[in-house]
Amino acid sequence: MDIPFNAPQGYRWHGSDAVLAAVLIPDGWYVHEHTKGSVHEVLAFLPDHEHPGECHAALTLNAMHHVSRVLGITARSYGAQSVKTIKGRHQTLFDVETAMEEGTMSWAVRFRSVLSATPRIVHRYMLADDGDDLLRWCTFEAPEDRWKQAWPTGEFILRHLCMVLSLDVPSPEGEQLH
Repeated sequence: MDIPFNAPQGYRWHGSDAVLAAVLIPDGWYVHEHTKGSVHEVLAFLPDHEHPGECHAALTLNAMHHVSRVLGITARSYGAQSVKTIKGRHQTLFDVETAMEEGTMSWAVRFRSVLSATPRIVHRYMLADDGDDLLRWCTFEAPEDRWKQAWPTGEFILRHLCMVLSLDVPSPEGEQLH
């Protein structure tokens, strides 16, 4: 994926054709991209060298293509179902649902997760597009006791997240949009 602009100091761009997104990655963070089943994932994290297996903060970008074929429901339905599951299992700190265009919906939800030994604060942004049969989600998380220090980085990353969207108007012949 071509990225047409420079990264701010202290960050580098990571583009993923599988996830159809470009994201800023802070210097010193590790990036791993893989596919598991029908879900493509980009994982970026700042390891905690004092506590092996832990991280100071983590970011994941995920995409599920052909949602209706894989799950038998629309991308919007699966996104709504996922948010409902989050609210049922975790302490929700806030959530926002936004209907965009016909067939497109987004959600932002922040919650406190106690599924791991160390409680974590998780901020997730989801974008469902029934026209493309695609659900993408971006998650930033950090241990609860490090959230206040980690969130400014997460917020900066999410404010600059670039997701490729389908367009109704084709690009001019011979022109590329990236």
